[in-house]
Amino acid sequence: GTGIGSVVTFDGGEGPGAVLDGFTVRGGDASGGLRGGGLHVSGSSPTLRHLVVRENSAHVGGGAHFVGSDSALLDVVFIDNVANLTAEAQWGYGGGLYAIDSVLTLESVVAQGNTAARGGGLMLRDTIAAIADLTATLNTAERGAGVAVEAGDVTLTGAVISDNLASVNGGGLWIFGGAAGIWSGLLVAGNEAPDGAGGRVTDSSPSLLYSSFVANIASGNGGGLFVDEQSGSAAPSLTGLLFEGNRAVTGGGMLLDEASATLSGCRFKDNQAGNLGGAIYVADGQGVALHASVFDGNSAVSDGGAVRFQGGAGHLVTSSIFADNAASNGGALHLAFGAEVSIEHCTLAGNSASSGGTLRATADSSLAIINSVVAIPSLGSGISVATGATWIIRYVDSFNTVGPPWSGSLADLDGVDGNISADPQFAAYTTNGLYDDDLRVQVRVRLRRV
Repeated sequence: GTGIGSVVTFDGGEGPGAVLDGFTVRGGDASGGLRGGGLHVSGSSPTLRHLVVRENSAHVGGGAHFVGSDSALLDVVFIDNVANLTAEAQWGYGGGLYAIDSVLTLESVVAQGNTAARGGGLMLRDTIAAIADLTATLNTAERGAGVAVEAGDVTLTGAVISDNLASVNGGGLWIFGGAAGIWSGLLVAGNEAPDGAGGRVTDSSPSLLYSSFVANIASGNGGGLFVDEQSGSAAPSLTGLLFEGNRAVTGGGMLLDEASATLSGCRFKDNQAGNLGGAIYVADGQGVALHASVFDGNSAVSDGGAVRFQGGAGHLVTSSIFADNAASNGGALHLAFGAEVSIEHCTLAGNSASSGGTLRATADSSLAIINSVVAIPSLGSGISVATGATWIIRYVDSFNTVGPPWSGSLADLDGVDGNISADPQFAAYTTNGLYDDDLRVQVRVRLRRV
């Protein structure tokens, strides 16, 4: 490029037969015309393949800009492009690529080292996109350093989103403005941001499937993922996700702020919170559902080593395991500020709380725990319910060798409503992690001699 305007422009209605193949697109500056330093595609649908788009700049789409386009990008690398702000501090969207009102296919695309105010690597707005084999790494932005999606519908299959840095929120991902879609097979690792280091989902309800959020660090809230409602609904479906080694002040693995979510078959391992909610912090959401999930080795300095519920009604935890989590109050689970939580068919083993129990419900909260095992805490009491809380406890085995199985306002419930305080005799239990444990309760049948 000459440094003046876009290097390559498609704006004459070109179709898929217009092919750009095997070039390096470099050195364009479209700041004067706002859009597309390297590539500007308007009302056209070319095929772009085997390209390196690098060191270009514009106010929108530093590397490439698409509007009203149905284009295919195959094996394209965006590196060191910049979407800069105007003198009035506007725009700065899509360091590597920006698309609006388009239908795109991206395969084997890499966005590395790009910079923007929003969407350091990629930003898609009101766009339908099918993306496979994406790498977004070492990008920077205020919001959505790796990938930003506003509205539209994105299907993303297979991606590495790593080591991106956001100064406000969404280190790896920022999904907002009613965006929908299915995101699967992601590795979101090593990203940083004040809020939502791995990603932030705002007013949107995508499905996230069989993906890993690992070692993301938030200086504020939501180390792995931050989900919140501001002006619309946020109720994502999360299936088969791993959150491991993420850190934040609140919500080491995830924070749900006035949002809902359904989690199924997820694992939260070794996440840390400097204050509340080692794995998950739920703040005033409605109907958060945790099903068939595992929480092990998570910790919070204050409340809720695994999960802290603060306010909200209709929360449900079913068929899940909480093992070896630790906090000051509620080593596994902590309920406060009017939270209403039902726990069914769960096992809580080896959790630690210096005060307040493995499971703690404060005075204004409501707890129902049924058909569950609360056993062998390494420190503190078993189930602790403060005076003023409402509770239903039935068919629960609360067994404790280091403190009382029932505490706070609870009397001894052994023998009441089907509750017991007996060794559950796990098939195999150690204190060195779940990898060699078997928390099935051993049932001994006494046969009558005839």
